[in-house]
Amino acid sequence: MNLFDTIKSFFNMAYLNEEMEKEFLIEESKKIIKYMKFILFIIPVFQIYNIIHTLIYTDFTLRSVASKVYTVFYIIMLIVSLVVILIGVNMDKSNYRGIINLQFVFSFFYIFWIASVTLYDQRVGNNISQYVTGMMFIGLLVYMTPIQAVFIFSIPAILFVVALNIFDKTTGSQHYGAMVSTICIAFSAIFISVYKFSRERQSFCEKKIIISQKNEIEEKNKMLKNLLEHDSLTGLYNRRFFDENIDNIFKSVAVGYGYISIFVIDIDNFKLFNDYFGHQKGDDILRIVSQTIISNIKYGYAVRYGGEEICVVVPNMKKGDAKNLSCVLLNSIRNLNIPTAIENVNLSISLGVHTEKVYKYTLWNDIFEKADKALYYVKNNGKNNFMFFDDLNF
Repeated sequence: MNLFDTIKSFFNMAYLNEEMEKEFLIEESKKIIKYMKFILFIIPVFQIYNIIHTLIYTDFTLRSVASKVYTVFYIIMLIVSLVVILIGVNMDKSNYRGIINLQFVFSFFYIFWIASVTLYDQRVGNNISQYVTGMMFIGLLVYMTPIQAVFIFSIPAILFVVALNIFDKTTGSQHYGAMVSTICIAFSAIFISVYKFSRERQSFCEKKIIISQKNEIEEKNKMLKNLLEHDSLTGLYNRRFFDENIDNIFKSVAVGYGYISIFVIDIDNFKLFNDYFGHQKGDDILRIVSQTIISNIKYGYAVRYGGEEICVVVPNMKKGDAKNLSCVLLNSIRNLNIPTAIENVNLSISLGVHTEKVYKYTLWNDIFEKADKALYYVKNNGKNNFMFFDDLNF
């Protein structure tokens, strides 16, 4: 096991394929946009405050060299932060790599800037708290790869240690302590950044697993629901679905006082066909007829009501449309040209239809019975036709 594998194992870095890597980076870019807005607003405001404070402190004269140097530092940070804001505002939000790279470049500049300010402070003392705070701030908040973390924290640290010999006027243990602290802080910042990198990737993978498992459960529930609601032979809704949902279907139509059409369909001479060709062929016919009916219904519910009897419920369908659909269904079965046990007679269906305006007090079984009576009339008067209950002569 090489060094990288050891480090990878220690931090438990999650491997992401190309698609997941892109999705992860897009998510990170959204976080950057969300949180960096506030930070990039605070930095210019703080620099403006520093500039004004320095001007007031020196009576707007900037007499000393130090006041001039600090003012230059503040102006540089102000300009750079405003430029970054301007670039970020005009950058395409879908350019996730550009957003991440912009954050990295600004973070690198910020560390160099804070290191420069801290180094200049060394002429009057050995306080490096600003540098420490800046390093920890970047390590905790900024997303970067381990290689980027090593680069962004080690190079400024090395330069900082070298420059301490120039700017730090203290000697002995204090000078040595500042150098050791700088190196320790760099290692700590790298550790924190790499740990953040690995945790965020691991968290992303765990979230993806949870989403995948959730989708799988939802898909299985959907399949189970489909199995529970549909007849396995024909693909039609089953009687259980019909009994559990018909009241709600009627109530939804009744809310708008709409129309509903019910078609009760029976396959003509099916028992004779079954006895002659066998149950296997009979099942095939049931399946073919059912699928033909389903394919011709744009909306509504086609239910295997019992045996070879099929019930079609179409909400918000008036009589004229119901008549057109009856013709379509009738002709679609005729056009199959499937021979039956009766010579020169092809497969056909009979339909009983009833359309009625639905009110709150309307009972679905009353409409169903009317459609069933219309079917009974067709079955006893030549079959292979349709009839509306309203058109029956009692």
